[in-house]
Amino acid sequence: MNSKGWNSDSSGDDPSRKENAENAWSMDDVLRRTADSGQADDVTETIKHIMSSHPHAKPNEIDTVTRFVLALLKRRYPDLPLKSEKVLTMASSIAQSLIEDPVASQRMKLLWSQLS
Repeated sequence: MNSKGWNSDSSGDDPSRKENAENAWSMDDVLRRTADSGQADDVTETIKHIMSSHPHAKPNEIDTVTRFVLALLKRRYPDLPLKSEKVLTMASSIAQSLIEDPVASQRMKLLWSQLS
């Protein structure tokens, strides 16, 4: 996945960076837009559900974050076949990306601690 469009740093002399800077969103922009659209409630409710159904789960474990991704997908897309191999692989890949990204991982831990 090309993360170039997510980079909000428009410094440098590269002309393509300057063009992309006008269209680039930072992670803060995405989170703000998500919260503004009411989707933040889905995230917090999903975390609360995971915490109650798996009391020993930790926000930095692949199983926990995969459960979170699958539960969030179920809320948003009720007809999605969650037992499908492709969907499980996708959820696992998303979870791994969330864990490996320092900002996403830190935000997950912060949300988790605020809701516990």
